[in-house]
Amino acid sequence: HFLGRQVDAQQHAEQALHPAAEAVRYTRGNGYQFEHRPASLTHLARILWLRGRPDEAMRLAQEAVEAAKAVDHALSLAYALAFAACPVALWCGNAVAASVYVQELDECSLEHGLVFWQSWPKVYRAAMQVQAGAPLPFDPEQAGLQVGQLDILATLHVDLVGPTVARRAADDLVRWCLPEVRRAQAIRHLAAGEWSHAQAAGMLNEAIALAHE
Repeated sequence: HFLGRQVDAQQHAEQALHPAAEAVRYTRGNGYQFEHRPASLTHLARILWLRGRPDEAMRLAQEAVEAAKAVDHALSLAYALAFAACPVALWCGNAVAASVYVQELDECSLEHGLVFWQSWPKVYRAAMQVQAGAPLPFDPEQAGLQVGQLDILATLHVDLVGPTVARRAADDLVRWCLPEVRRAQAIRHLAAGEWSHAQAAGMLNEAIALAHE
């Protein structure tokens, strides 16, 4: 999935969700592992969105959340919310659902002392502010965010593609969202008068080719 090989990723995710996979032992007694089903649904939701199936992606993201709740496993719930429900809702332009999921992630991470996950609501709320036309409330490059958080921010608004993501894109380290990074770079360089229309078009054509790939 993260290498951009979504067809292969989908096959693996669907195989992981095959009825035979239900034999995998539940891990709800272990605070450091994710439950099998919600984790697999989380990745499949992301994969389907990237493959152009947003309605299915939203449905599976919600299913991942419900599966984590069904086994009462907070870590799996935080995982499903942070990696599927919140970003998929934002990618689909469903701000209402995104707000609900972000609030749920905030409450879950605080209630259960999941320190790593407590920074994710901040990331998504910042992106929603920018999408609404407000200034970014903090500098992502100086906020101690994980590279994965910076990568997701880059997919949520053209102004959120920072230097770290740009460098990682140049080094071909963000294959899963590289088309969106390239699109954002073309728009920003054109708007700033740094590129001609021909240069921007070249980058946009590259983004289209990468997306098909």
